[in-house]
Amino acid sequence: MGNELEKLISALSPETGLSDENICWIFAGDLFDRGQNPEKVFDILEPAFGILPNVHLVMGNHERSIMHTIRGVRRYRDARETLDALAAHGVYNSRVVAMLNTAVNMMPFTLGQERYFVTHAGVAPQLFADSHRTLEGVGEGYLTGLYADETFYLGSNPYSQARAGKTQYAGYEDTLNDLSRAAGITQIYGHRPAALGSEGYSNLIPLESSVEYTGGELSAVVFSREDSVSGAPEKAVWKREIVKIPSSSLIPDPYASGSRAAGASKTPQTVPQNRSTTGIAC
Repeated sequence: MGNELEKLISALSPETGLSDENICWIFAGDLFDRGQNPEKVFDILEPAFGILPNVHLVMGNHERSIMHTIRGVRRYRDARETLDALAAHGVYNSRVVAMLNTAVNMMPFTLGQERYFVTHAGVAPQLFADSHRTLEGVGEGYLTGLYADETFYLGSNPYSQARAGKTQYAGYEDTLNDLSRAAGITQIYGHRPAALGSEGYSNLIPLESSVEYTGGELSAVVFSREDSVSGAPEKAVWKREIVKIPSSSLIPDPYASGSRAAGASKTPQTVPQNRSTTGIAC
């Protein structure tokens, strides 16, 4: 995925890359275990996460797998292969941990009057409302401990089931879209492909597009602000565009027979930018 990531950044910010503070980048997880050259992905992103204030990482299940493998909690084959490739490149576990420790479970933002939140996987919006609220004397922020972290990077069923720890959303997109619309929120996520793609829902922007396989893509949603003639910020219009970088992978897609639409595939990234632009890549 390293080559596709490099092309995406060049396409969206050809002169300044990730360092342009007028562009906010949010990566929606699963940076690794996605095809070849994880070392290139690491080289591109390590100098940004935790250092550049405009570049953010949302935790994905593959970041979790890498951390578990490093800590000896559980051994994942894909994670072990990624770590071995990074070690051969001179990148050892301490640097990987430092980079992944910058990740958050969710990233909310507002454009004009529209509310968005980015997670690695789609979740019932009530979980977002529960976990991100205003507390008297504390201010607005993410409240930890209400739900297992894995809920946000594996996805959720209806609210009651999600609270019980069930974390799947294949075939649940229409309901998730209805719930998000009723809550006045638009979700941006990856993890599993959606039946109607990235642009088929009013309040969902699913970005998973199988970049690790032949015929796949690295997808990003880009928000660009067009200022009004008066220059009043509240009258600015935000335009949304899906940008796709074709995969260079030679690995056949095992889900090409059609199960992908049922949610059986893997994830790329998401980016909001703000030139005023916001980019989200998955």
